[in-house]
Amino acid sequence: MARTEGIYETAPRGGPILQCEVLSDVFQSVLNERSVLGGPPHSVDIIKHPLAIVVSQDCDLEWDHRARVPDGAPDKLLPNVLLCEVHEAASNPSNSTLWGPIRMNKNERYQFLQAPRWLEDALREGLPELLVDFKRYFSLPTGELYRRISAGQTRRRCVLQQPFREHFSNRFYCFQMRIALPGEHFSEP
Repeated sequence: MARTEGIYETAPRGGPILQCEVLSDVFQSVLNERSVLGGPPHSVDIIKHPLAIVVSQDCDLEWDHRARVPDGAPDKLLPNVLLCEVHEAASNPSNSTLWGPIRMNKNERYQFLQAPRWLEDALREGLPELLVDFKRYFSLPTGELYRRISAGQTRRRCVLQQPFREHFSNRFYCFQMRIALPGEHFSEP
């Protein structure tokens, strides 16, 4: 299969976080279960996500960014940004019978993304082929994410362009909308 051009653009240096923007070094603070269940109080684990992709809608992110300036509309603030973990696709078995459909985006749980080239990466390093598992999503407080970006702890890398952005978002939300059935439909023999 030939490489498709025009899938990514370089992430902006400033402005709002964008839907389908790939970030690196995303840190998530999680209350340790032991502290909730009678262990030491205020015990927090820090999870480092080497790569993550923003799933929140562009319109919400744009309104939030406008609201963060003095005299902004506080009712437009977005409390949290929704993200999915991103993994290197090479870490998945290439001989698996599941891998072929996953690589062609024919498995509803996963999104395969071709490797962003170094020119498409804001850090000018490039990234490997990427795999998103739609079951591995999390949220971060929006203000915290902006502070980590501003401090250089989290880095903006690249953004999926249209129509790849809509394709990704549509697949994510379709996966989240699936209906769990108590059993399969019966067919008479």
